[in-house]
Amino acid sequence: MFDPFLWLAPLAVLPIVAAFGFVGCTPFSTAEPPVPPTPTPAPTPKTYPEMISATPNLVAYWRLSEGAVADVVAKDSGPNKKDGEYKNPVGVTRSVLGALSLGPDAGDLAAEFDGTQGYVEIPFDPLINPQVYFSLELWVRPPDNPIARHVIAGAYELDGTGKLLHGYVLDHIPGTPPKFRIRLGTNNVAAPVALAFDYGDGLDFDKWRHIVVVYDGSISTLSAYVNCKDGKPVATIASMPGKPVVLQGNQTSLTRLGVGFDEKPHPAPVLGFFYKGRIDEVALYNGALSGATVQAHFKKATAL
Repeated sequence: MFDPFLWLAPLAVLPIVAAFGFVGCTPFSTAEPPVPPTPTPAPTPKTYPEMISATPNLVAYWRLSEGAVADVVAKDSGPNKKDGEYKNPVGVTRSVLGALSLGPDAGDLAAEFDGTQGYVEIPFDPLINPQVYFSLELWVRPPDNPIARHVIAGAYELDGTGKLLHGYVLDHIPGTPPKFRIRLGTNNVAAPVALAFDYGDGLDFDKWRHIVVVYDGSISTLSAYVNCKDGKPVATIASMPGKPVVLQGNQTSLTRLGVGFDEKPHPAPVLGFFYKGRIDEVALYNGALSGATVQAHFKKATAL
């Protein structure tokens, strides 16, 4: 039998279709869903300076590669632009070949200090004075058999007796054989932390040494790397009962390359232990570099 209500039922749906544009749950639109863009991969560093600049936690990078220019600016190529100044520039030769000349950058330049008067000075800034972690990375070409102590780099303060109080200082000390040494101030809560490590003969890379010192305050360790081919430090110390490995960071003193303090009692600190030799590619990080990162940097510079 004919049922008019069944015949009219489809007509009742038409206003709903017109209003909402679908029948049931299926939309009329046939547009494809948007495709998310493909992320652009970070470029692979092609050179040593590019690799250093791309390393996380970099706070300063003094390349000392300005050459024999008229100004006395030691340019910071890092993110914070903390430029330094060559002091007594007659005592610094700025046109000598640098460490990267051993690899693909044949024209790389460095600074050579005369051991009597020239140095670099960088104004104090908390950004370049880490308190919990730090890594100091640089290349040096020191004398073969130093007969005196020379300070390579440091940002540190002394107490009235000339004892290391705050900050860090990297030097090399004479002996048989001679050694490099990194020391940390502890604010007299304990004896200053000191780690001496092998100097090496330097024959592999025209007497250049790639040095990285790493302080990791989260695990209270201090490590040192020299010409690292295997990702392993040449020396490490960790806290022991009565001998904590701690750092009281530098509070006010300037950062200097090529000179330190004479560490004798004075009303105010007196500069001393001027460095004789070349320094190149000084990088400072507010973080603890891994052995793998140190190894990668060394291999990039030497094209190994």
